[in-house]
Amino acid sequence: MLPPFMSLTILKADPHRRVRAGIILFLIAAAIWTAWGHHHYFLASDPKVNFEQVLVLRQGYWGTGLRAVAERWSDADSPPVRLRIEGGFPGYLRLLLFFGERAPFMANVLVVPALLALLGLYIAKLERPPERRFLAALLAPCLLVSISTTAMMLWQLVLPFRDTLSHLLGFGALVLLPTRRTDPWRARGRLLLAGVVCGLSAWTRLSGILFAVPMGLHLLLLPGLGTWRGRARMMAWTAAGGLIGLLPLLLQNVLEGRGLMTPPQAASLFLQERTVRATTLRAGWHPLNFSYTWGRMVREVAGYFPRGFHLLVLAGLAGRLLVERRPRRMLPLLGGLLIFALFYACYHRTVTRYYFIIALFYVAVSAVALAWLADRLWRRLPGGPRLWSMVLGLLLAGYAVQAGLRSGTNPRRVSREWKDAQQFKSWLRQTIHPPYHILTSSESYLLWVRYFAATPPEPWLNSPLRTGPLQLPRSPLPEGVNLYLLSLRDEDGSEQDMWSRDALLNRYDLDESGPSAIPVRAVPAFGCQRIRPREQARREIAVEGRADNTAFVYLYLRDLTSTNRTEAMALSVPGGLEMVPADLQAGPNLIRLPTPPHPGANTMILNAATPTPSVVSAAWIHPGDKIHIPFSEYGNLASRALMSEGRRLRWRGYKYWGRDRAGRDDLFWSYPFFVWTNGTAIRLPRIVDSPPPAVVIRLYYTALLGSREDVNRLLGLGYDCGTTRLTPLLVHVNRRYDGPGAYDAFDFFHEIEIPAGTEASSLVLNMREDIPTLLCHGMTFFTEPVTPAIGLPAPPRMVSYQWNRNRARRWYYDLFEFPPWEGRVFRDYACRLAALVGPEDVVAADGWIRMITSAYGGKVSPARELLAGGRAGVDALLSRGCAVYVLDLDVPLSSISDAAREFRAHYDLEPVDILGPATRADAVSPAATARQVVLYRVKPP
Repeated sequence: MLPPFMSLTILKADPHRRVRAGIILFLIAAAIWTAWGHHHYFLASDPKVNFEQVLVLRQGYWGTGLRAVAERWSDADSPPVRLRIEGGFPGYLRLLLFFGERAPFMANVLVVPALLALLGLYIAKLERPPERRFLAALLAPCLLVSISTTAMMLWQLVLPFRDTLSHLLGFGALVLLPTRRTDPWRARGRLLLAGVVCGLSAWTRLSGILFAVPMGLHLLLLPGLGTWRGRARMMAWTAAGGLIGLLPLLLQNVLEGRGLMTPPQAASLFLQERTVRATTLRAGWHPLNFSYTWGRMVREVAGYFPRGFHLLVLAGLAGRLLVERRPRRMLPLLGGLLIFALFYACYHRTVTRYYFIIALFYVAVSAVALAWLADRLWRRLPGGPRLWSMVLGLLLAGYAVQAGLRSGTNPRRVSREWKDAQQFKSWLRQTIHPPYHILTSSESYLLWVRYFAATPPEPWLNSPLRTGPLQLPRSPLPEGVNLYLLSLRDEDGSEQDMWSRDALLNRYDLDESGPSAIPVRAVPAFGCQRIRPREQARREIAVEGRADNTAFVYLYLRDLTSTNRTEAMALSVPGGLEMVPADLQAGPNLIRLPTPPHPGANTMILNAATPTPSVVSAAWIHPGDKIHIPFSEYGNLASRALMSEGRRLRWRGYKYWGRDRAGRDDLFWSYPFFVWTNGTAIRLPRIVDSPPPAVVIRLYYTALLGSREDVNRLLGLGYDCGTTRLTPLLVHVNRRYDGPGAYDAFDFFHEIEIPAGTEASSLVLNMREDIPTLLCHGMTFFTEPVTPAIGLPAPPRMVSYQWNRNRARRWYYDLFEFPPWEGRVFRDYACRLAALVGPEDVVAADGWIRMITSAYGGKVSPARELLAGGRAGVDALLSRGCAVYVLDLDVPLSSISDAAREFRAHYDLEPVDILGPATRADAVSPAATARQVVLYRVKPP
């Protein structure tokens, strides 16, 4: 026999029980779904903030704050504790700690089903016809669970985010509001409580205060609530409750010395004038962002649902508002949808979790509209709308349960994660003994330690490296404590783990024989190393490459105590080379060895009077080899920071870079780069040779252009090398992009030649204050003989290269295999050309050869223009004694360029000289065997 709440007889007699039955069914499904299918024990990157506040509250936040206020912040021994976020959700997590250490990790497992239930309840309160009430109330949560995109958003909200609790309290306040006149005292109590709950929603997340808009529309416009005077009294009672609910937030702000309604994150999120795009987008939340971001917000929310879904919703909404002519019950939902959409449309970035509240109100509106549409369609069917609405509702609930169960339900997963967490806790308490310091680049890892350890770590370098300086403090290691690095050992460019190890190796050594790996199956590479001072003054290092026919070795050293000086060391190759003294610097060093090493040499001895770096990059270098130092490798990020002074670091990319042909909302998540400003000092490679040879440096940049005038500003960039001002060649390597509301990423590199004999150790960037943001991705340097300029004009300021639109690879990929531009070789072409061609002579060329040669001062005309008037024009030049030349590639006749083909049809071409090798592999066909740039003289047939 069915239980009473599922009896069809009772359901037919009591529509309210039908609604309750559907909601109970859905709650059971949703609770199982969230608890077993979508639970994540391991902390993600964002919820860490909430758990950090639990620890702050545990340390006596209120007592410390009140004492600090009483003493007017004068007690230096008891500084005030600050919460980084509103305290509602941390307080909720703090209460959950009474149920055990695991309880806060499950904080939202039941909150999500309760939120869905409250959404359905509020829809049931607004809809009056019972045949539509059940269907609309059940349709909204079922849509959220069954549509894959919104279901994924629910997955996110199961994590310990504060958004979920804030939404729960907001819809709880709406459900508490009356829908008809009741006993005055009972109504006042419910109104007061609704206001309190709304205030607590704002304490949990400040945007929860916006629930006051649909609450006000509910009390003002819903029919059956009495006169205008009575409605005003209702709103007054609700406002009084709201003030009571806001008291914890007001107290928090007073304790921390802020304005009463100023959120803790106001300094970084609200009303900033700092722009993230030239003269347009403000950082964080700002009303001036609306004109740039509202379209993106609409596209984002609309994309959560199938396209045809919106047409059905519009049809049902139009009928509900126009045909039925009872629009007032829809206005609270529409008002909530509009106010949250307007608010979050002013954020400069897209956050799916923020937009979920908009999706909730949109689903509520959709459920009412679709229920009205369904009621109209089956009004004439046998059994009536009540039966069919119940049947459809139960089918939807069943489909939602099935969708949830298929989406990842795995009871063993939760059990396994709990067991892993217990193993981590046991390992932590057995391996790391107090007093100790933990250094990590991940706030989540540090939070794990603080949460599970028997005693918290000492405050040495507990703050994560990512938010702190790149270089560790110069003070000695603390004595009497155990020092550890907690990190992942993966070499996949992980943003949060790789470079903490690199930063430590700049200053200290890591004991790989330290604590064993942490036994966490979900993160198999989770490890811990002991930090210790450098002690070894003699190290054997591996050298990459072939040692035959070379006299140079390249060394990249980590921090040598001071980033601004060199230290005396000695080098030797085992079994062949005596000790060679050399003054080496932190960063790149190129050392000429007095005698070549034996061909099989693959190691080198580094010896010094002081402890040497534990990690040294070394390679044999042959003549003409280029050495590239990328700045976007996380494993070497802190070491690359030694290459410059006066720079900032950015961890994430920019949206809307048209040259990448990516989506408008794509963001480069995992590639760091340095932001260089005026006065940034770039360390030059130290070349241990006498006399120092000329060095060519290439610096790879991206500039964010706000207008075309910014290109002219870029041309004004220069470098100070000692007392010499150097003007770089700017090689532009991507197409311009002027899409509406988009960044114009101007990718280029600077080529600078440091003259032979220069003793300067660094380049100083000299730029105007109004220059666009300059992002540096890497450096390449090489030494080669320099061809003396023979009557050559000054090199150009900029050479442009057309970006290949069919190539989707991004700029940072191209750095490591950058093919086309060999500036010195092209300049040599122009030098040789200037020596061979007289001032009255004419040179014809096409394509990249013409562009490069003309850019470096050669007089070149397009072959088609020269022959545009037929042979008469060329014959006239020849008759006046002018020499006519063709500059082309010496390749098989089948693959000659248009320039040579045009002239070979009417004249003979006599080779004059080979100007140099062609370095661009894709400039000729794959069948070509020769790649020489040849100067031909045009001879009459």
